[in-house]
Order: sequence, then C-alpha cells, then structure tokens
Amino acid sequence: LAKLTDAGNSAGFTWAQLIDDGSAAFVEALAVSGNNVYVGGDFTGSSLTIGTGTIATNVSGDDGYVAKFVDNGGTASFGWAKGIGEADGSTINVYGLSANGPVVYLSGVFYGTLNFNGTLPAITSIGSAPNLPGPGDVAVMRLYDFGTAGSITSAVRAGGAGTDYVYSMSRQGSTVYVSGANGSGNAWTGNALTGAGTGFVLKATDTGGNMSTGWVQLLNRVVIQTAANGNGVYAATTLANTDTFGGTLIQSAGNTDGLVVRLADGGSSVGVTWARTAGGLYGDNLRALALASGRVVAGGSVVPAAAFGSIVVDSPVGVPVAALGIIADAAILAVAPVQPLESLALYPNPAHAWATLRLPASPTGPLQLFDMLDGATKAALNAYLESLRNRIERRGAFVVTIKPGPVDTPMTEGLKVPGMISPERAAAEILLAAKDKVRVAYVPAKWKPIMAVIRAIPAPIFKHLNI
Repeated sequence: LAKLTDAGNSAGFTWAQLIDDGSAAFVEALAVSGNNVYVGGDFTGSSLTIGTGTIATNVSGDDGYVAKFVDNGGTASFGWAKGIGEADGSTINVYGLSANGPVVYLSGVFYGTLNFNGTLPAITSIGSAPNLPGPGDVAVMRLYDFGTAGSITSAVRAGGAGTDYVYSMSRQGSTVYVSGANGSGNAWTGNALTGAGTGFVLKATDTGGNMSTGWVQLLNRVVIQTAANGNGVYAATTLANTDTFGGTLIQSAGNTDGLVVRLADGGSSVGVTWARTAGGLYGDNLRALALASGRVVAGGSVVPAAAFGSIVVDSPVGVPVAALGIIADAAILAVAPVQPLESLALYPNPAHAWATLRLPASPTGPLQLFDMLDGATKAALNAYLESLRNRIERRGAFVVTIKPGPVDTPMTEGLKVPGMISPERAAAEILLAAKDKVRVAYVPAKWKPIMAVIRAIPAPIFKHLNI
C-alpha cells in the first residue's frame, strides 16, 4: 500500500507499507475516509503481515481481510486488521470497500457459510453443502471502525446457484451498489431482477445499521465498475451483439464494444436512462468510470479504428490501445474538487455527514466551527410549514411541525449527547402528536420550555453565547 503525492507536473511516493504472507497476498479494494485508509483482499499464507501489524492465523486457508492504516501526512501507521474465514474452508475474497466516516462497507464473493463467531446471523452461499464451500455468492457487509479495532455489524448475501463474482462497489450516502459477473442467470434468490445478461448491478441499503439488498439490474456483459451520483448509477461494461436499453435496440460495431449505461435508482425499482457504446470492428471494452460536474469519464481499451460517438480513434490500426472518453450528462450533480487554502482546508466540500478539517501547523488562536446552513434550513422549513398550515387547515387538513431533540440514529452514532432518546420513543411521541393534531410538537416535550427561554434571549445577548 503506497501514497503517491501529486505535484502537478510530477508525482512522488510519500510512504509505503508492506502487506505480505510469504505466499500469495492480494490487495483488491481500497477506501479512504479523512486520514483513515482501508484496504481489503485475501491471503493464502499461514499469517499476514500488514505494516507493523499481523493477522496471526489463516483460518480457512484463504481468509479475506480488511485492514486500516492512518495517513499521518509524511508517514503511515497501522491501525487494525480483521480476518474473515471459517475452519471448514468457508471464506470471502474482498473486492469492494467504501467508507462513510467510521462506517466501512465491504463486498466480495464468498463461499460456504460465514458464521461471524456467532455474533451475527450466518450467511450461506446457495448450493453450498454442509461444511463444504460451494459456488460463490455476493456478500455485502457493514463494518464499524471503533478506532483501535473494526467489527462487522451486519451482513447479507445475494445471488443464485451459480458463482456470482464481485468486481467493484460504489456508494451514495448509506446505499451501496455492487457490480460484477452473473453466473446464475435469472435464478437469483430473494431479489427482483431486471434485464438479462452475464453482468449485474446490485443495490444494498444500510438502514439503522442493518444491511438489506434491493433490486438487481442484469446487463449484457460483466460490469467492471460503477459510480453513483444522485439517483444515477453509472456502469462501465461491454456490449456483445445486440441488446435493448430503455426501449432502444443497440448493436455492437464488431466483436464487442465498450458500453456505459446510466441506471435510475427509483428506490424499490430500477430503470435504464441511456446507454452509449464505443468501439470498432474488434474487441473493445470500458472498465473504469469517474464523474465530474456534468461529465462521465470512461476508460478502457479499443482497437483502432474505433468510434466514441462522432470522435474516431484511427491509429495505430489493429493494435490495442488505452482510451478515455467523455460523455456529457447534465443530470450529474456538481462534484466539487478539494480546494485547500495554504494552511487551512475542509474536505470534501460540500460534505455529507462527515468532513475533515486540516488545521495550520501552528494555530494562533481558538477555532470555532459553525453550521449556519443547518439552522437556516430548519428556520425556512418551519416558516414553510406554518404558511402551509394556514392555507389548508380551513379545508380540514392538518400540518404538524415536529421539532426533535437528539435521537439515537446512525447520524448520532458514537456521539455522547445529553438527553438523547431512542428512535422508538421518538416515533411514539410523533404519532401521538399527529393523532392529537398538535400544531408544533417538541420531541421529547421537555425541549418546549427550554427553546422558549432561548427564543426569548435578546439578539445582542444571544450572539455572545456559545449555544
């Protein structure tokens, strides 16, 4: 595992960490959250050295693993490592990682039955005989990083009687999209399938710490990589012969063409928005994706002459070359690059749930962070609901404004907030307020007098308070 620093016109390695088992160790997945770096894969040696850390035992003979390093800038330090495997040979090869704060999602192909030491419900690949790994299925897991250790908190499976192979995973919020090779045809168990082919995109959702799988979109050939933005899921894959996407028949120019498909995640269902091919008379493919504001950047290999729309790569004729193509798509939301100041930076910006603040090397004074957008948004919503209430109550409809205090949800996971209540209690009080047709309800009710006092504080005094 190595860190490469981009210096504009050149690049240099900043640090490197060894991952070795003396036999065959594989690094197949990488994710970054702040200065935490997570790697995943599998190993076949008797133990695995990860930087200065060690997984002492290979339980299955080919255990999967996830490990954490901390990027200290010019150096890296080992955080923790976790092996995944069973004594009967059941195991997982980790091929996808994505981190959202301390929550790390991982995906891979697993064989047999994973018991998680009895801490979670076991998952078993379809067609697996007792105590004998069988055909591989897709596994999606949620791992929580406690700082000095990582623990798997939820796991689900998907697939059919054949081997369904994972190639990559992307994420949008608490929803992940797993892609790969479909070896089970249309015979997946427990999922609604759309389309046909030997490639797939699977949706999985983290709801309150519990993973569940949703729709599966099958595509013509193996889906190597996906990228998500808003409700759009972009897939890099291959088209052989003909297929229909969104009601439009598309044919490859030759043996195979590279293909980018935009899927629309409709929650419980999925649809195809558009599909674009690139290639010529030979074997062409697209294997990588990146999203920028209004653009999809796709990479792969083509054999000239090959066409990307009206743009033709015409040489060297008959020789495979690497190629990049850009597809304009106005539906892509703004993707803001990191714009650090000389000594102070906040990234990503805009952020969702978590952000990293880089401080000056020698701060000269106290630092205060303010979430002005949160307060302004709540004030606007309160005014809107009040206006809506005045308009529709005369027609017999009612609007209840709920003003909750801290609730124990994934957003507050790991935080110690005074007065926090359970989701069940919050739900009960919200339903009671709706039943009683209360115009404004504080949840729990103790916040009503507290907020009345705060609202009564004059502005010249309030601005000097640390509230």
